[in-house]
Amino acid sequence: MFVRPRWAARAAISALAALGTALVLDHQRLDSATMDEPFHALASAEYVLSGTAWANLEHPPLVKLLAGVCEAVAGARAPSIPRPFSYRTAETPVHFTFSNVIGADRLLRAARFPFPILFFIQIGRAHV
Repeated sequence: MFVRPRWAARAAISALAALGTALVLDHQRLDSATMDEPFHALASAEYVLSGTAWANLEHPPLVKLLAGVCEAVAGARAPSIPRPFSYRTAETPVHFTFSNVIGADRLLRAARFPFPILFFIQIGRAHV
């Protein structure tokens, strides 16, 4: 029976992870905002730039924190979140995304930045 060396399997997994990551990056490059993406971009910026979590308590906070850090590094401003919080007076996600100090494309590109990296790490760590 032919047994492949462990390094060959790891090299193959790494190559597939790199190829998959390149495809994710290529796909993201031309994407427009999905239905709820402005909402998640606002929430991740709120986590990091405002230090609150009123807008959206769902989804893993680690990924939202990573996206928020990337938005902050890109130069995004904090969303307008009133205290005490009220959905009636809080900034809408569409306004936050499309009327930010940085353009919507740059904001969304920053918010999406952690995902291909996490994809690569997750696939690359697969056990053979």
